[in-house]
Amino acid sequence: MESKTSVYNIGSKTNSTALGLTLRTQREGAETELLRKFIERVQIRTSVRDQVTLFHEPRLESGFPDLVIVVWSLAIAEKWDVSRPVLSPDDFKVLQYMSRKKEVPLQELKEVFGVKVDSNLEKLAAASLIRKRGRFLEAAPVRRSYAVRHIISFEAKIENWRGALQQASLNRWFATSSNILIPKIPSNSQVIPRAHQLNVGVWSLDDSVLDIRNMNTQSTPVSYASWLFNEWAWRTFAGDQEGTTSAAAVMG
Repeated sequence: MESKTSVYNIGSKTNSTALGLTLRTQREGAETELLRKFIERVQIRTSVRDQVTLFHEPRLESGFPDLVIVVWSLAIAEKWDVSRPVLSPDDFKVLQYMSRKKEVPLQELKEVFGVKVDSNLEKLAAASLIRKRGRFLEAAPVRRSYAVRHIISFEAKIENWRGALQQASLNRWFATSSNILIPKIPSNSQVIPRAHQLNVGVWSLDDSVLDIRNMNTQSTPVSYASWLFNEWAWRTFAGDQEGTTSAAAVMG
């Protein structure tokens, strides 16, 4: 791992309320141990200014992915105001919709999200994430408001790799790279070709290097959940800088 890269581990023992997310209580078992060994062994290689945040079973609309690794740019996020308000998933749904369009009439937003969108827009404007241009509204440039480079998810399974592949395929709604983690890739197995069909990666404990530098950078959010990880990762860093997020462990 690059020496200037900080890794934040966000698990069930973290005070996640301050970060605005929910984590499932860690359950001891073979799959938890598999993930623990993988995290201990894997070398995450990034550019010097990138940060890495690991989320253990964060709650999403689709469930609790086992592990989500978020790689994000400090150079972008450090310019954000530390008073950036706590935004809800509904706020990010509006922001994601707006970020896919150059300009959006207010009436269109009300037709899509209902009259309650006024409250969402007020909070987004306070966070400098949107602005008004005449009769239209527009999102701030993603290159300045979105610091995430990659969201890499893992589903760990000791057995039943088919079930893991199905869940990993579903995780592509928020992840730039979705993978399964199994103890060892069996010889003459259909796991690899089936994973390729689903655009899912296959990892085992024999794999020891996750080199982000060789991955195509994802500069735009896949969905509103991508914005959630963007916000959670930044809040972890900002809280640690203020000495308020004591459970965020910084490892060299």
